[in-house]
Amino acid sequence: MKDEKGFTLTELLAVLVILGILASLVSIAVSKIPQSSKNVRLSADKITISTAADSFFNLSSPRQYPIIKLNATNSDLLPKTKNNTSKDFGVRLLNFDAKLNQNSSQSFVPDFLKQIPPSSNSVSWRINTKRGILFFASEGSTLIPPSNCRFNISSLTTHEFKKSSTYKFDLETNQNEASLTEIKITIPQGYVLDTKNIDPNTLIGELNGNISENNPWKPGTSIQFTGELKTTSIVNKWILKIDYPDFMNTKINKDLFQQRDKIHNIILIPPSEKSPGEINIILDRVGVETNYNLSNEKWLLTIYGKSEKINIINNPKIPNLYRWIVKGKTTIDSDENINTIPGQQSLIIKQSD
Repeated sequence: MKDEKGFTLTELLAVLVILGILASLVSIAVSKIPQSSKNVRLSADKITISTAADSFFNLSSPRQYPIIKLNATNSDLLPKTKNNTSKDFGVRLLNFDAKLNQNSSQSFVPDFLKQIPPSSNSVSWRINTKRGILFFASEGSTLIPPSNCRFNISSLTTHEFKKSSTYKFDLETNQNEASLTEIKITIPQGYVLDTKNIDPNTLIGELNGNISENNPWKPGTSIQFTGELKTTSIVNKWILKIDYPDFMNTKINKDLFQQRDKIHNIILIPPSEKSPGEINIILDRVGVETNYNLSNEKWLLTIYGKSEKINIINNPKIPNLYRWIVKGKTTIDSDENINTIPGQQSLIIKQSD
């Protein structure tokens, strides 16, 4: 009889390692399901609650939204100026137990609103009474309007296929809206973006910015500023250093908001021909006095196609329509929420004639 052979210790260990890796991958995927489900539920709840708020508004006389009136318990949610005075943007917390004016004994709580699942209780539902816009924010965050910014992406060679191309990222933010704290740009698969072969502190892009006339530093005057995008000693980590004019960094009087130079951290997850990538911009808010924008602001961030004869961004090899996705988190968003930013974020790569 031939000797029966079993698994060796090395083979058993290899199997256990593989099973451990698979288990960790499954646990990560499963752990994300509740949060994804919660976000979907909140988006669906928004439609229901918005319908209820509109119904309340139409039934009340004089017309009003179901809101919590400002008092000693919630007035501290109003944003504060530098001299500690309150600033009211017309944002209020929703309260469907509010009484309809024409009948003080009647409250408006529709049956379908009572059936909203507990997921809605994890956030704070608000309405901008000046514009009638309903939104949710982190519980206890300041009563300021949500961000209504816009983000456009363009290439210098969208109509002619070339291996490498310079890309421009155009961001617009608005005065008196929640400030961005993080921007995530998903790069479609097919692109190749990598700077690991470029020396640290190498200039790979530039920023040209504009602060509109409605600013507190020089009211009535448009302010221009610049920035530099550079590599660091850490692979796929960049910094975007913004240089504001000197007068914006200087304290002149107690009412002036200082705007010191900033260094934003950028983390790159390189895309490839088989998987998408990501540019994650973590905005520097150290020393910022407010969590809302003090004026309208525009960025034009350019990432070069080449640096030191090395391609930074390689276009996809297959001509097609490529959809970029940009999401942002603001000062009032709950930790787990990051919302899509509207704008032109599709690029057509064509073969040259």
